Amino acid sequence: MEVLNFQDKIEKNVEKFLSLINDKEKRIRIISHDDADGITSAAIIVKVLKRLNLQYWLTNLKGFDENVLENLLKEEWDISFILDFGLNEEKVQKLEELNRDVFILDHHLADFKKEFRKVHIINSHLLNEDLSASGVCYFFGKAIDEKNKDLAYIAIIGLIGDFKKVDERILKDAIDNKQITVRRGLKVFGASTKPLHKALAFSNVFIPGISGDEKGALELIQQAGINIKENNRFRTLIDLNDEESKKLYTLIATRSGNGNFIDYIYLINSNGKIYDSKEMATMINACGNLGYSEAGIEACYGNTVKAEKVYNKYKKEIVSALRWFEKEKENNSEKVVEACNGKVWVINAGTEVKDTIIGVLTSMLANHYEDKILVGMAESDGRIKISARAKEIDVKEFLDKIFKDLKAECGGHERAAGGLINKEDRPIVIERIKSLLN
Repeated sequence: MEVLNFQDKIEKNVEKFLSLINDKEKRIRIISHDDADGITSAAIIVKVLKRLNLQYWLTNLKGFDENVLENLLKEEWDISFILDFGLNEEKVQKLEELNRDVFILDHHLADFKKEFRKVHIINSHLLNEDLSASGVCYFFGKAIDEKNKDLAYIAIIGLIGDFKKVDERILKDAIDNKQITVRRGLKVFGASTKPLHKALAFSNVFIPGISGDEKGALELIQQAGINIKENNRFRTLIDLNDEESKKLYTLIATRSGNGNFIDYIYLINSNGKIYDSKEMATMINACGNLGYSEAGIEACYGNTVKAEKVYNKYKKEIVSALRWFEKEKENNSEKVVEACNGKVWVINAGTEVKDTIIGVLTSMLANHYEDKILVGMAESDGRIKISARAKEIDVKEFLDKIFKDLKAECGGHERAAGGLINKEDRPIVIERIKSLLN
């Protein structure tokens, strides 16, 4: 088996792809995940194909199950791109048997024991690169043509949306293209676009008494002695001077109980408007979650009108989920199960929290309760969607053990993973979580 490093693997697959497209009539099929990383991955590949004057059709999906695979096998296409899905060897083998060229650009945990002739896999995890799928797609596009360096900022949105470290090579390209500036600040959505009190109330940083509560956010700002307006305009986080920022951070640290709320902020210049990349990633993720992936693709290119409308609806769902959780936790409800001496919280939301929101809820809580393992459950198309987040264990490995011998699907990464189980298996899963973590 030939052993290649990441760049060699990229170049080899680009060479193969370019050799296939001499005929501009080639039918190209793209299937990509519908989260922020999947949508940004698709946006990069779509732009690359357009610049090559190639025809394509795209579908963003929340999962790549057997039904999706069967439909893909029946469709008529010459080349396909499958982006940001952790396909197992069995599914890849079925694609191989089609005898059509398939390019899988991915970063999920995987282990293939054989080589494939027609399925071309670029998986950053297998090549010892800490990237998201959008990062892989970016390097693929850049290897095709250097002018695709102007897509670097899209890859950074995807990296941040998938909780990955921003790759220095991609960041340099984005900075060189004057698409991104970097500064230190509070990890909130809308650092550059939202009024300060709204940014705090709808932040991904969970702050007791502030998250989901604009009135509480206004009181906190007032306590810090910060003027909410300047020249009849609401101020944003990036409008604050150093002294104001320090006062605000001190108060938030008191409320939050941990210091994990300061980070680098990557500000994106999109068509002359400045966006915080975290908010952009969340906006794009919201589009996918609520079934508006096309609006997410457009947002990647700077047209955010539709995406912002979707995002406003999405924020209401998040606030509702947060309030539901706080109420159930305060009332010691059976829907929030504490186990293993408080080390794990199982949030058994049923239909109270949408399946498209449960992962967001667990992520927000994990950012605040860093010593906890968060496992969220919500009903999804007759099954149960599981979303697990943790800082101290490999949750993908953990869920693999939990789902053993069950009819379940599982995917994800070390710090964020999820899956689908049958409803009747929910009690089994909860008991296994308790036993494995004791």
